[in-house]
Order: sequence, then C-alpha cells, then structure tokens
Amino acid sequence: MNIKDFRYSVAIRTLGKAGDIYQKELDSLNNQTIRPEKIVVYLAEGYEKPKETIGCEEVVYVKKGMVAQRALDYKEIDSPYILMLDDDVYLPKDAVEKMATALLMESGDCIAADTFPNHQMSAISKIKAAISNWVLPIYSRKWAIKIQRTGSFCYNNNPTKDYYLAQSAAGPCSLWRKEAFLSIHFEDETWLDHLGFAYQDDLLCFYKLYRNGGKMMLHYTSGVKHMDAQSSRTAYNVDPVKFRKRARALFLVWWRTDFDFGENSVFSKILSLGEYIIKFLWAIVVNVAYSIATLSYKPLYYYILGNVDGYKYVYSDDYRKIKNFKITNS
Repeated sequence: MNIKDFRYSVAIRTLGKAGDIYQKELDSLNNQTIRPEKIVVYLAEGYEKPKETIGCEEVVYVKKGMVAQRALDYKEIDSPYILMLDDDVYLPKDAVEKMATALLMESGDCIAADTFPNHQMSAISKIKAAISNWVLPIYSRKWAIKIQRTGSFCYNNNPTKDYYLAQSAAGPCSLWRKEAFLSIHFEDETWLDHLGFAYQDDLLCFYKLYRNGGKMMLHYTSGVKHMDAQSSRTAYNVDPVKFRKRARALFLVWWRTDFDFGENSVFSKILSLGEYIIKFLWAIVVNVAYSIATLSYKPLYYYILGNVDGYKYVYSDDYRKIKNFKITNS
C-alpha cells in the first residue's frame, strides 16, 4: 500500500472540557500529511458539546467512563484503521504518517505513541519508580515495554530505533487496525469503570491485545505530545483516598491479566502469586517508611485496604460474571 492511500478515521474520547488544548489537537489533526476520513468525538452523556471545532467533527454521545468511552463498536467508522485519542494530544503534521508506516511495515495490529517517555525521566524519578512500584529499566533490542508477573512493567532505557514491539503502552494516542480492536472485546472490561476509578485502563486494553496473540508496538519518534500530562498527575496526587483505589486497581489488573489468565499453568500461577506477594511485602516496607517520614498512617493504611478490597472483589458475584480475559472462538 502506498502510505498516502492509508485510510483511517479519528476517535476522540472526551468530556468536552479540555478547551484550548482540545482546539490545538483538532488543528493538528487538520494539518496531518495523511488526512483522516472522519473525526468522531465520543462525548460522555450529560456533558455539553465542546465549542472548539474545525467544522468537520461528528459528535456521538456515549456512556461516561475511561473504558466505556473507548470500548465501542465504532459503527460510525468505515475506515480500516482508527486513531484513538484523548482530548489533550498534539500531533506533529507527520505523526500519523510515521505511525502508519511502521504499522504497515511490521503488519502490526496497534501502535501507540510514546507520550510518557519513561527513558527520559530523571535519575531520581527512575529510582523512585523502581523503589515504589518496581517499574524497572531494561536494555532490549526487541521490546519497548514488558509487563512483569507482578503487574508492574519494564521499559527500554535506551531506545535506538523509531519503534519496538511492546506489551503495553500509554493510552492518549494509538493507531489501531479496527478489526484487531474489535476482536479483543474491550467492552468486557467496563467493570473497571464501575469501581469508580479507572486506573490502568490502558494496560488492560493493550495487554489484552498482546496476551491474545495481537502485535502491539510503541513508536518513540512520532513527536506526539500529551499536553495535559502534568496536571493529570497533580490531580491524582492531591487526593490521598485515591491511593486506596489505586492499590485496588493494581491488584485487580494483575489478577485479571496475569494470575487469572486462561492458559496459565498451575506452576505459572504459583510463580505469579509468589512474585506479587514479594512485591506486596516490599511495598509494605516502603509505605511504612513513607508513613514515618510524613507522620501519617494513610499511605500504609490505604495500600493494605486497597489490596484487601481487590482480593474481596475477585471472589464476588460481580467479578465472576466477567468474561475470560483469554478470548476463545466459541
């Protein structure tokens, strides 16, 4: 296929509140070297249509939720590829062309832009990530991101190519083969929205593709920027109650994607459980130290409660109703 003949449409997930940042995103889409066939804005029910526009978007109201607003059938889109965006992403004019070229060359199912460049973090930030959540640097000629048995991830600390294979990625900007996305039945993961804090929804989506045999990639040099990344982190940090919800989400996503995966042997489950327990005990030590340093019991208290919440949930009737993470043809 000539890259100029690449056919895609854009799907934007929004609450309609991003303002000027959203306008910049729309303008950047309008300037792409390969123009989209259609731009569809999936707006959460109950929210006003954004006043920012480039005059060609189609607005579709859907249920609110980080998963719900992405886990759609995309019947409005006829293009074979979908560029899925949050409402705060800026794309250089050749970003889609770069990502599409890589996707076609490697016969991939999905390629995400590196909107959270872990390898560019400061040394102090890398150490904090490693200590607090076992997010570790690796040196690989093949992988950009690898998911560990603990549910944490490793990242390529010295990427020397434009793109690598990946097992997951950040979610603000990703280019999907439409049929590949539909095949993973992401709608089965809306349980995460129902918990009131859809943390790690991106990992659920991308890792589900990988675990079910899809080809996932990460592009380092597309130039795509997540314009609201810092304020998103700040909003999380100022709400300590979310530590509990975060701990619960980390447990549940680990359980669903790794421990409870349909093809795992008993030996594999034992390894995964053992590694998670070691990580849990290490996190207890870290949170004890942090609680002492801050003269607050909350970090340790919420971390333990979050894991207890997650453990209870996986044995609940609600969780048992969720379809298997491993997709079968039956």
